[in-house]
Amino acid sequence: MDEQTANQQKCPRIFSPIWVSIGEAEEYWSPECLYDNSAPFAQNIYEALQKFHSEPSVGIDLMKYFSWPSDREVDYGVRLKIQSARLNVCAVGKTAYAVVDLETSAELTDKEWDAFTCQLEYQYQQGWGAEFEVTDIPIGNNQMILARLCQEDLICCYTDEQLRERQDPSWQMEQTL
Repeated sequence: MDEQTANQQKCPRIFSPIWVSIGEAEEYWSPECLYDNSAPFAQNIYEALQKFHSEPSVGIDLMKYFSWPSDREVDYGVRLKIQSARLNVCAVGKTAYAVVDLETSAELTDKEWDAFTCQLEYQYQQGWGAEFEVTDIPIGNNQMILARLCQEDLICCYTDEQLRERQDPSWQMEQTL
């Protein structure tokens, strides 16, 4: 295993549950919130994110939004070590998640990791994520959804299975039966 692959394995994937509101297109809006039942809309949300970021051929790399001006050394360290932070969407159980996969050249310090995750959460809630939250996402049958990428804390896990275990400890017992 080369050094870059080893470093990638040290970085967990960053998950954030996506909260969805659904409503009829003509109603504009008396939405119903589907907090833990957003999984059926994962593909719709991913496609909308790709259009929103307008660079579908390159993928969605969140490093272009990273900025940590309060500590230039930390900012430089994060930019030096994280080559890309690719945004994707996955469904685990009944919930859709925004998931960020990192490509790194070296392990981040705790301070760099905290800065990166704080900036990611900020972008989800008040940065471009706040703009995305008001984007109508068509899902067919004259219905639209709105998607909020981060309402709770970010969850760091290496695999979807670890996330499932964290969200529902009984899942691990079901898998061993």
